[in-house]
Amino acid sequence: MASSSVVSLIRMGTAVGAWAVLGTAGYKYVQRTPAAHADGDWYANWDGRDPTAVRDDFRASRLLGTLFRSPTHAAHRDRHVVLIRHGIYNDYGRSNDERALTETGVQQARLCGQRLVELNPGRFLYNIVSSSSNRAVQTAQAVTQQIADKQPESLPTSNKLSRNKLGYLKEGFPIKPEPPGNNVWWIKVGNYARYLMDGVRLEDAFRRTFHRADRLTRSSDQLDVYVCHGNVIRYFLCRALQLPPEAWLRFGHHHTGISWFTIDRQGRVTVKLFADSGHLPVDIDTYLNPSQE
Repeated sequence: MASSSVVSLIRMGTAVGAWAVLGTAGYKYVQRTPAAHADGDWYANWDGRDPTAVRDDFRASRLLGTLFRSPTHAAHRDRHVVLIRHGIYNDYGRSNDERALTETGVQQARLCGQRLVELNPGRFLYNIVSSSSNRAVQTAQAVTQQIADKQPESLPTSNKLSRNKLGYLKEGFPIKPEPPGNNVWWIKVGNYARYLMDGVRLEDAFRRTFHRADRLTRSSDQLDVYVCHGNVIRYFLCRALQLPPEAWLRFGHHHTGISWFTIDRQGRVTVKLFADSGHLPVDIDTYLNPSQE
């Protein structure tokens, strides 16, 4: 028994050490491409798809596991990315299944779906994906149901939410915020290892999610909707606008708030909406989860 415990401790130590090395290396890779330039200039090849840039400017990172292709010509259309925070949920739950939407959270998600239909009067087809966390999946299901009821022609049969649950979009702590928040243990303690692991994953998630339209797609008929989490969306905002990523905690994002980004053919990013929760009545327009109130 003692021998087994020692072996387990050795394996655990090896795993932690490997994560520390890989995490640090990956974090340095992320920081190699600054999010913001001191002179304020826009970095045009931020997504590796600027046809005028050097082809090897943005090589694939084995650490991040994502292949960034250098296109030979520009995209033919603009790209629209919508990020939705999940509804309020039972954050006292211990398992993913127990951390489910509350009654209010389900109501928020339905109203969010109705608002999305109003914002998209038949112009785009939907491509809806979600984080693999239960609360995000439930929110995406409620949003999808509203679209199916009110705008079925805009929901392709190929959009199967069961296939579009993405683990890399799960909640996390992307980078130590500046200034640090108040009364939040994971910011006070520093939790360096958590920042390393989540930071690499969320940077990878950003690069998978934000980029110009695929070069072979000529039509402007798709709205990419990602149902995920508050920290993820706030970090993506900073990265998309080339602001210091440490500023992510300075933004708030209400439950089922809608954030709409447009990426044009030249790679310029415009925020059409951020954390818009105008579809919610005041009495259910929430920001904090139950345990935080």
